[in-house]
Amino acid sequence: MDHKENGKKPAFNAGANNTSESLLGKNNYINMTEDLRKSSNTYSNILQDQRHNSEMPSDMALSPKSRRNFADLMLSPVRFTQRKFRAGGTSGSIFSLVAATLGAGTLTFGYAIKENGIAWGTFLIVFGAAISYYTGMLLVHASNHTSRHRYEDIADALYGKKFARFTSIMNLLCLLAFIMSYIVYIKEAIPKIILIFAPTLDSFIVDPYWGQKFWGTIFSFCILFPMSLPRSINALRFSSAFGVLCSVYLCLAVTVIFWSDRGLVADPWENFKEAEYFVFSFNGLVTSMPLIIFAYMYQVNIPLIYKELERRNAKTMGKVLIRGSTAAIVLYAMVGIFCYMTFVKEPWVITQNIFEAPYGSNVAIIVGQFTLFFAVMTAAPLCVLPAKDTVEELFYKKEGLSTKVNALVTLALVSICFLLSISIDKIGDAITLAGATINPVIGFIIPVMFYWKVRSDLPATSYQKVISLSVAIIIIIVSIMSLGNFIYLKIKS
Repeated sequence: MDHKENGKKPAFNAGANNTSESLLGKNNYINMTEDLRKSSNTYSNILQDQRHNSEMPSDMALSPKSRRNFADLMLSPVRFTQRKFRAGGTSGSIFSLVAATLGAGTLTFGYAIKENGIAWGTFLIVFGAAISYYTGMLLVHASNHTSRHRYEDIADALYGKKFARFTSIMNLLCLLAFIMSYIVYIKEAIPKIILIFAPTLDSFIVDPYWGQKFWGTIFSFCILFPMSLPRSINALRFSSAFGVLCSVYLCLAVTVIFWSDRGLVADPWENFKEAEYFVFSFNGLVTSMPLIIFAYMYQVNIPLIYKELERRNAKTMGKVLIRGSTAAIVLYAMVGIFCYMTFVKEPWVITQNIFEAPYGSNVAIIVGQFTLFFAVMTAAPLCVLPAKDTVEELFYKKEGLSTKVNALVTLALVSICFLLSISIDKIGDAITLAGATINPVIGFIIPVMFYWKVRSDLPATSYQKVISLSVAIIIIIVSIMSLGNFIYLKIKS
């Protein structure tokens, strides 16, 4: 959900991927630079005073810009990054888009490549990025046409209050799906992390069934609930950047391990020869597409990112989308291809969670488990906060959320997500459910509906409308087949 307008309290939305899914709390990056800008200027002044008081020759003095960059880099690498990727700049907008894309979905791409082969699987990854870019640009056109910068406001301007309310509900369900996925990942990850350091431990806390229920309860009500009580995200504002770094690290780690760990890969070039490049199967397609749809769920962030652009026009936003999507393609393809190539001789060990692959005690993968674990743990509250804003918009618009109501709403949202997560044991299952139900509606179908209303002047047979309708139909068909296949496999097993 994007910022509320007219002086109202800002509302933040989660993307994918990010982390996240992103991981999903991804809009917060856009809003966290002003205080850093002020403090960095102070440090620049300190350096300037030191230069005047020193005996350094004037021709050796740093320029104001160099002094500022040096101060930021030495005193805070994060501050330096925030300046280089400032909100509203092209680089900053690309980073925001990447933050809205990368997340827990990164874990599933080894499976997508294994099921479809390197070439066909990579094509599906590119196809997912292409249709996400396309629907993102449809949202840009709708935002320009209505001069609105929130999903609900665009829906209200084009279709009226009832459809705006429907859009709000879909946004809320999308956020709840992300939170549920985070809880599933956490409760699945903790027992495995414990067993890394205590492999002989015989306790219910590492039991595949009761251990997950226990840690899901602890995380939901002892960590997630209190962290989600505030109405501000200031304390968690760096979690989006942290989630991006964790996802990038995991992609690089999997790639480096393939080329350097001779215990896992005796001959990398031999693995390339044994790999499959085209695997066409119904099961491979319908089990992979929900994962890809989930991984590219950045559409809810597009109107806000577009609003923050310094040069706000469709051409500049197109560049942001292309470059951000290209970065995601490269990282997703890297982690997917090299995970599959590492275990090409035993592909059955690759599941929808890359950490289940038998990497053994490889330090890089263990570090990746820890970093992604903490990234998800801090990102989850950033989905609860915009969910509360949506509830406030739907049911408490006039009076707002009091302290007591805020606590009750937070508890209700966390409880709903916890109950949903109880019956789901695998992060891949959680992502598949979200990617085959809520995500297609909010990320692909609604943008097409917006576009048809915006271009009501075009005939239904125009190529613009035919293309947009084709995208919607493809997504609907694939989502129905994916959900049906998922239910069938669960009943069968």
